[in-house]
Amino acid sequence: MYSRKATKQQIEEASKRLGIELEPTPVNIARSYARDIQALVEHRKGGLKRDLTPDETRWIRNERALCRCDFLYFLERYAKIIDQEGNLVYCVPNVGQRVLLDIWGEHEDQGTAIAEINLKARQIGVSTLAELAGAHRVMFYPYVNAIVASADPEKSARMARIITRAWEHCPWFLMPQITEFRLGEFMRFGKLDSSVSVEWLNQQSGIARGTTPTFAHVSEVAECDSPKDLIEASLIRAMHPSPRMFLLLESTANGYGNWWHDRWQTAVRDWPDGLSDLRPVFLPWYVATDKYPTATWLLAHPIPSGWAPAALTKRHAGRARDYVRKNTLLSKHFGSRWEMPLEQAWYWEYQRRQALENKQLNRFLQEMCADDKEAFQHKQDSIFDAEVISLYRENVEQPVGVFGLVGHDRDVPLRLQPDERSIDHDRPRVPIRTDSGLTFELVPLQWTGYTMDNPDGRIYVWQWPQARFQYGIGVDTGYGIGQDRSAIEVMRKAEIDSHARQVAELASANISASDLTPFCYALGSLFSTVHEGDQRQPRMVIEINANGETTQLALRKMGWRNFHRWIRYDKTVIDQSKATRLGAFTVNWSRSMIMEYMVKALRDFAIEIDSPWLITELAQLGKDPAKQRIEAMSGGYDDRIMALGWVFLSLHILDPNPVLPMFGRARIPPPDESGAPPKYEEYSAGFQERDFPVNRDVFGNIMSLAGQRRDYGPY
Repeated sequence: MYSRKATKQQIEEASKRLGIELEPTPVNIARSYARDIQALVEHRKGGLKRDLTPDETRWIRNERALCRCDFLYFLERYAKIIDQEGNLVYCVPNVGQRVLLDIWGEHEDQGTAIAEINLKARQIGVSTLAELAGAHRVMFYPYVNAIVASADPEKSARMARIITRAWEHCPWFLMPQITEFRLGEFMRFGKLDSSVSVEWLNQQSGIARGTTPTFAHVSEVAECDSPKDLIEASLIRAMHPSPRMFLLLESTANGYGNWWHDRWQTAVRDWPDGLSDLRPVFLPWYVATDKYPTATWLLAHPIPSGWAPAALTKRHAGRARDYVRKNTLLSKHFGSRWEMPLEQAWYWEYQRRQALENKQLNRFLQEMCADDKEAFQHKQDSIFDAEVISLYRENVEQPVGVFGLVGHDRDVPLRLQPDERSIDHDRPRVPIRTDSGLTFELVPLQWTGYTMDNPDGRIYVWQWPQARFQYGIGVDTGYGIGQDRSAIEVMRKAEIDSHARQVAELASANISASDLTPFCYALGSLFSTVHEGDQRQPRMVIEINANGETTQLALRKMGWRNFHRWIRYDKTVIDQSKATRLGAFTVNWSRSMIMEYMVKALRDFAIEIDSPWLITELAQLGKDPAKQRIEAMSGGYDDRIMALGWVFLSLHILDPNPVLPMFGRARIPPPDESGAPPKYEEYSAGFQERDFPVNRDVFGNIMSLAGQRRDYGPY
């Protein structure tokens, strides 16, 4: 009933069964005929004013059969809705609704159940289309047990009203007899034994408890207080996959770390591999071209003469363009060369400015987002303003490559090497040679963009190593049991003419501390550079608490020599050469220091970040009033933050070059005769040679640290 192919086949079968050639009636003619036949009803006495002619009877049989076989045929000719201006009109599906119809048609062609988790902007028309789909099934097919539910009884009743309104304005010849009707609760067609039950998400008993629904549409799922009981355990388990099954869970985003957020992420991660029962579908605001903006809004807010989109608007439009072009269904309807229309760019920029002034930027970004990751904004007060997070999101760049790691199976276990189906064989592999003689390869993986990507276990590289830079690698280890994540963050050290930058990342909930060793060693070898004839290993900064000592010890055995040296920074004499421990230890004072410096650096945009998942972690950071410390809120994670924070601190806090004022700015050597500032190498050398006008009792031999950057010697 949704697929053009399946519909055609059903119409052919119905023609043979009825013994007539079914022919579609043009939309306007069908509506006109229906009005004429509807006028034959004698409302006072019941029945018709006259008998139907043979042609009228034949046409009614034609329309009933076509409406049953073809949902779109029924929509455009007979289903009425209230439009955005409050008018009763026939339903003509918009672009977003046609995308949904295409998705449902795909499942129909495959013979699989329609089971969808839909993340949407407001007023796209998802709820309207789903309710009409339910109305269509119940009125034309037998044994349909339909469930309609929303956040509360009032919202559920409004959804049910879409169904009853469509039935009220349907021609009498399409409607079966309603045998039971309880307003806002239950409707039943006795002869078909099909019915609609209206429920709500925060009721006492589970949804569809004691029944077996074949159709279910649940809206505003993110507002459910007990989704595991009401939806997961009750509704979903009561529905059995078959070609007749229709399940649509839909909602706008409503914060991080809740069931809806977790369910969405799981579906996005697992659907491409066939491991999710729910298909993720994201419909952004810009698909609703009839609403964002309306012609009326543009009359009141015309595009100013000479207006050009701001940089933020251009980046948002660019991300929207990339999402549309990489989404086969959207590009089918918008075209492969789609660009955001100027009217929509103006509308977004105007509404964003209003939201910023009204301190509603989080809600605005939640509903007017370019992709699904931006849709999830934190509900609680974050350490970072929404403006800061938004700027980072808008500046995210595409990776130069997304890779898996391969090597000898004794070095990289086969379970950690990429599946053959995920490899992009059209791109070259990147060989990695190491000092120990081990060889690894970065194998390019198939990648179509961040939106539908599962980052678990994938290596993202945003910038290849460059000889003039120094690098560090922060490592936060997990237990590899699907909970906290092991994370590796590769950072380019800040210099006079460049910010610190995140250049590579790996994070996984399924890689343990001991599993991390080959990944650390391979990435460390990749980002080792040669400067003036000397090899510079990246500094490994491994958090020891969660079994990180396992990773560090294995790397030491493999010959790695450049590790973070554990010292206190409040000592009278700071001397890393006297450190007795290697690695990083997250205790109260060190965690507070990392968070303090990271928050300041990120607020000041002193670190360039490209990982959307790291930015999501940043958005979840808040201050716990009970613990009096900064940490992830609402069940979020901070593994990437800690990995990046440790390496950022280790690379810069004692560096004598004042490239980051937050660590204290040293005196800058005077410019040369031409007036040009000193180059990095000259500046570094000059710092080591001149007298340092500070209290040496406090800083001890801090000047000697510059000479320790390249090689810390054997352990």
